[in-house]
Amino acid sequence: MIPTTLLRRPVAALAALVAVVLLGASALVAPAVAASSSRASASPCQAADLTVVRGKTEAATSHRYTHFVVTNVSPGACQLGGFPRFHFRNASGTLIGWRSAHNGSASTVVLQPGDHTRATVGRVVVSVVSRHDCHPRRATSIDVKLHHVSQVWNLPYKARVCTTKQFRPEAFPLS
Repeated sequence: MIPTTLLRRPVAALAALVAVVLLGASALVAPAVAASSSRASASPCQAADLTVVRGKTEAATSHRYTHFVVTNVSPGACQLGGFPRFHFRNASGTLIGWRSAHNGSASTVVLQPGDHTRATVGRVVVSVVSRHDCHPRRATSIDVKLHHVSQVWNLPYKARVCTTKQFRPEAFPLS
């Protein structure tokens, strides 16, 4: 038989752990409420409020993910939502392939002056799929379009890319 004093200590330890987790969770909920209230007061970002530059490209199994850094250069907070859109161009400036598909759930971010967010495009590596299914072409630039912002940023992007709907680029939520 197990003494009741040994049984009480694990229960007390578990109760303390649950209390810490709940207190920690309530601390995490409070900032989310503050962020949503500031979101309501921020006006939508305009093209003149933003700069977009190419960031780093990361590799994962058979894919490449390129991040584009979006910075609020205005004197006030502004809000971006939805998904970015991406579309590749060839050396003559002609659009090639399909516009990006959405991957994940749309997000909304509030950018304070000088704050950054990241728009990410993913693409399959041409060499891992059949030429027939991919129809590879050389891209020399990419159009970046942010939801509800009138401007399209065309930035250098040199890569062989698939141009079929099956292997179209993927746009990820702002992060």
